[in-house]
Amino acid sequence: MITVKAICSRLQYLAVPLSSSCVFQMACDHFISKARTPLGAALEILGREKVSNWDSKMTLFLSLVESVLFYGVEVWGGRYLEDIEVVQSRFLKRLLNLPFSTPGCYLRLETGRLKLKVNALKRMMKYWIRILEMKEDRLPRICLTQLVQLDVRECNLPELNWATQLRGHLSIIGSDDVCFDADAVTVKRKLLDMCERWENHCFSLDIESCPNSRYNNHFPKYALLVQVLYPTLEVSAVRTRRE
Repeated sequence: MITVKAICSRLQYLAVPLSSSCVFQMACDHFISKARTPLGAALEILGREKVSNWDSKMTLFLSLVESVLFYGVEVWGGRYLEDIEVVQSRFLKRLLNLPFSTPGCYLRLETGRLKLKVNALKRMMKYWIRILEMKEDRLPRICLTQLVQLDVRECNLPELNWATQLRGHLSIIGSDDVCFDADAVTVKRKLLDMCERWENHCFSLDIESCPNSRYNNHFPKYALLVQVLYPTLEVSAVRTRRE
């Protein structure tokens, strides 16, 4: 017999905030906010140690900032792949001393970065494979089976269905047929191709967005033809831009 002692509208489970809405908005806000601390620490380290190598800067971002932001993202991030990009944009703008109004597509094209949702979806797909490899009596596998069955019903609520969210992302790159008809071996075999398609899709979106931006009339004219080299040069970004 189960005794209910109290009903609460929010709680934390394995350090992931949960709310009665079950849409993980609270989790998204929590980890975006939590990433601010390591972001500031990373910038402080880069400034104090005078790190000039671009790869080292991005490695530090990956290990300190993205690792905090992405805690459990494969579970809660399905609806918030665009929202999490604010963390990378904030880091790059502060790192390069750019105005906070600088469009994200400018940032990523100039620095050779892709949106964080690229890595987030990769983690979702790898988590999906892990579940498919589980025995059918495991709870995660049972839950996934139920979500897949709900996905084709009229009563399905996409904002609450992890499988529907994953299928929606895969449909963008023409891989939604893999979601429900394949086993773990098949998904593993197609994983690299799906990741490459997703990367190309995100890169294409930035290319398409750049000419339509009114922020700067000159950048779109050369951004797609000339590779900007200063992020890879071991010199001050501010001094290089001025020169």
